[in-house]
Amino acid sequence: MSSTDNGTLGDESLLDKNEGLLDKAGAAALLNVSVRTVEAWTAARRIPYVKLGEGRRGTIRFKASALRQWIDDQEVQAIDK
Repeated sequence: MSSTDNGTLGDESLLDKNEGLLDKAGAAALLNVSVRTVEAWTAARRIPYVKLGEGRRGTIRFKASALRQWIDDQEVQAIDK
């Protein structure tokens, strides 16, 4: 595959495909919770994450966009009375 001069690969922006990944501390800061809470939610698979590598030694990272979408999905709508 080759990229074009405008920083795209086909129709997809390289910037969009290479979104930075957050570590546990970064995810905790974005979610405004403790690192221990992020660890608990990850273990329970309550929040989206990416596992790099295999087995128990794999590294866990978080896409900021996926966490923001998760936050949006948690919104509870008010009931009109």
